Amino acid sequence: MMDFDTEGYLSLQMDNFINEITYKNKEIFNLCEDLNRYAQTLKFDIHTDTSKLSQVLIVGLFVKILNSYQAAIILSRYGLCSQANSINRVSLEALFVLRAIGSDNSLAKVLIGEDSKNMEKILRKVTSNKDSVFDNIQSEVDVSDLEPLVQKNKDEDNNILKVEKWAELSGLTNLYLTMYSELSNDVHVEIRNLSQYLTTDSSGIINGISDLPDTTNIPIILLDSLVILSSALESIHTVFSID
Repeated sequence: MMDFDTEGYLSLQMDNFINEITYKNKEIFNLCEDLNRYAQTLKFDIHTDTSKLSQVLIVGLFVKILNSYQAAIILSRYGLCSQANSINRVSLEALFVLRAIGSDNSLAKVLIGEDSKNMEKILRKVTSNKDSVFDNIQSEVDVSDLEPLVQKNKDEDNNILKVEKWAELSGLTNLYLTMYSELSNDVHVEIRNLSQYLTTDSSGIINGISDLPDTTNIPIILLDSLVILSSALESIHTVFSID
């Protein structure tokens, strides 16, 4: 029995898979590593004006994208392509917000308003749910916080924007309609997506499971990663006036 059969992606045998996958896709992996090194160096050239909310948020979003970019590369080396796609979607969503705030500083307050609205939703769920699993949480929550928060959100017209709206505000609607829609298939439970985890015979009858590393779409996955990080870097250069 293979070591992979008993330990899966935690097995020592993964070293062989990683080496093979990296070698077969060495050109694009090298390109990804080059861009990563550039981004890692650039982050030390970012001088944030902490009095500007937009800059603080943009830096946080950029680091989120950069870390996710590295995670997608690591997952791709393991042949965990579906999981890498999920991470790319996380990055792309952050990119929409970063680019939007980068082009309009006033949108920073919209993101803060989203957080306030999310807190209202959480408080409503915790205070209204009678399930015993919430008992400990409810004891830590001050119910009196809810009414003022609701009023605050009404006064400030705080709402949670859909991802599509952030994409529109960022000028990246085309990426939302194409890349984001495709990546979402790996985030949600899609029947077609689940077929990758099954094997069939010549008649199409399911005869087993398939959990080995997937290498079919690695160049496409890494290209998506490159596009996302490159777009984020472009915005960073503009916002922080980096040559």
